[in-house]
Amino acid sequence: MNVGDGRLNQVTVLLVVARKYAPADRRLLSATLLWEQPADDESPAEAVRETLTTWYPKNSFGALCLLRTDRIEFAQPGFRADLPTVDEPDGPVYFASEYTTW
Repeated sequence: MNVGDGRLNQVTVLLVVARKYAPADRRLLSATLLWEQPADDESPAEAVRETLTTWYPKNSFGALCLLRTDRIEFAQPGFRADLPTVDEPDGPVYFASEYTTW
């Protein structure tokens, strides 16, 4: 989706992928944020709450709680100035996924 301030790139409701991923009365979300994150885990979690509230204003996300944060430094191309751009290779070739050099 990557709308708004661009920090929250995508959110997936994992229960849709497999019902066993969460208890019947809960929903498990996975979110990808593309920004230089602070050391604390609550700031990214709050960014997810704030962005979901703007995307879905009729819903409430106050009860959303953080279970875990995984920080993957090179998971998405194109958001760090010190990495190659996605269209850096010559010709009809584009970088995608994890890469750090060209």
